[in-house]
Amino acid sequence: MVSFHKQFAPLLFGAGASGQLAAQLKMMGCKKAIAVTDKGVIAAGVLDKALASLKAEGIPYVVYDGCLPDAPDTCFYAAADMARSEGVDAMIAVGGGSNIDSAKAASILIKDRTPREVLFAPPGPDSPPPPPRRPDVKLILIPTTCGTGSEETAVAVVSDSKTALKHGIFLEGADLSVVDPELTLGLPPGLTASTGMDVVCHACEAYTTTSRKNPISDQRAHTALRLAAKNLPLLIKDGTNLEARTSMSLACTWAGMAFNDSMNNLAHGIAHAFGSKSHLAHGIACALAEPPSLELFVNVVPELVRDIGVDLGADIPENAAPAEIARLTGERLRGFMREIGIPSFEKLGYTREQVMDHLDAAMQEFQVKLAPLEVTREQMETLLASMYDDYR
Repeated sequence: MVSFHKQFAPLLFGAGASGQLAAQLKMMGCKKAIAVTDKGVIAAGVLDKALASLKAEGIPYVVYDGCLPDAPDTCFYAAADMARSEGVDAMIAVGGGSNIDSAKAASILIKDRTPREVLFAPPGPDSPPPPPRRPDVKLILIPTTCGTGSEETAVAVVSDSKTALKHGIFLEGADLSVVDPELTLGLPPGLTASTGMDVVCHACEAYTTTSRKNPISDQRAHTALRLAAKNLPLLIKDGTNLEARTSMSLACTWAGMAFNDSMNNLAHGIAHAFGSKSHLAHGIACALAEPPSLELFVNVVPELVRDIGVDLGADIPENAAPAEIARLTGERLRGFMREIGIPSFEKLGYTREQVMDHLDAAMQEFQVKLAPLEVTREQMETLLASMYDDYR
């Protein structure tokens, strides 16, 4: 197999890494920046910590604090408009995946404010998708959660405020990613768990996808799974454990790099349907979809599902039959989810009928097509039912 690999952004990684931000901006020749974030990040004091070096070095910046979950177009157009009016030459995303995705999308709309109807227009049947676009200013990405891996992926997952549908906007690259585990120390257990399960799902799906799966993405996925299995429960018990935070930040980055190469598949497609239709938190939706997805995949790639189960800590014999692999892997993953406190649909207040009502939306999601088998409508019905019935 011959495969091609390109890292989306140079990476500055480690506790205290954000303290080098001003020096990095100076090396890029930047004179004024805009920080793209949300009010929660500001209230938690994380933005001040992330940008402390800019204050110390006298680098001016303005703040756009209107980011919302699912990165709606109203937010990233507003951020682009502020960047344009303020004459900035650098855009710094600070926060979770929605903030980073909003900044990615905003960064390509500063010089040319492409209308949303054009930005979200699907290509024609004989037309290729639009090529990745280069940011109009220097783009720096600083995650404050250990989840999305968006700081190392070429796509901005955003939503259309008119239709509530999600879209992917592809970029050529960012200028720098700054992963500072110290910025994640204040994450509460619930957010630590949900974003951490996003890491687990990225790794599972990058390893089982049909899109550009390769040995490098495989090894990154394996490493991410093992790090998450060991460190995520530690963080639920003690969120101030900097060593475990560092390991989860590394897991997040490795998983992001893995699916930047190989792409996600079924569970993420289902999660996007729940996010668009019901605004269910992304990490929780992914988590609830992953066990039955793997149990379905065992019919075609049992060896891959076994590898995932073993990475998560399941004791699976090498000669285990597919049904046994599915049972042991599913039990281990659901047990892990309970250990870290992922809520069930029942605890979230969903009825079984409400879960099943996402069938049409899930079948329309592009990432469903990247699963290692063609998912039928009947299989999707069974999977949605399992999401409710088998995790209570």
